[in-house]
Amino acid sequence: MSKFIFGPLIVLVLIGIAVGAWFFLRGPSPVNQTAPVTQTTTLPVAGSVPVTTTASGNPISSQPMISLPTTVDNLFVSARDFTLDPAVSIDPNDPAVLDLTGTASSSPFSITYRKTDGLFTMLLRAEPLGAVRAEASQKLLDLLQVSKQEACNLIVDVRIASTTNSLYEGKYIGLPFCEWSIPLPQ
Repeated sequence: MSKFIFGPLIVLVLIGIAVGAWFFLRGPSPVNQTAPVTQTTTLPVAGSVPVTTTASGNPISSQPMISLPTTVDNLFVSARDFTLDPAVSIDPNDPAVLDLTGTASSSPFSITYRKTDGLFTMLLRAEPLGAVRAEASQKLLDLLQVSKQEACNLIVDVRIASTTNSLYEGKYIGLPFCEWSIPLPQ
């Protein structure tokens, strides 16, 4: 009776090995992938210097880049690595938070970045709120070297200090160029 069990078992093992070897020798199958957000091209100069461009063809700085999480699952925005900027400092109370603008109380806004979850917090501290938000948003765009559309996908919490204007306290304000943002007085 053991001959009747071991014979088919050996045949099944040999078939399994043959199928596994066939998949191994065949190699990986091609995967249908979406087009990358950036591409590398070469300038027509001696030595050929690689230049990374955005999807629209605009050149991106040759500075180191960082991938930032967004509000869309599994989507990241490639941005200039602002963490290397000499003006960026670590919050002395929380080493996971970076101060991107300095903590001068005379500044009309501050921008921080929390490394643990990719949250940018923009605090507006002066009136007119619309003009200050526009200035702070432009600072963020310049620092990250991203487009307005890419910035709208980032995790950004725009807040207004309660001492500046309590009318907007606790409301999601948003970046001024994003479609879901709240209009502010200029």
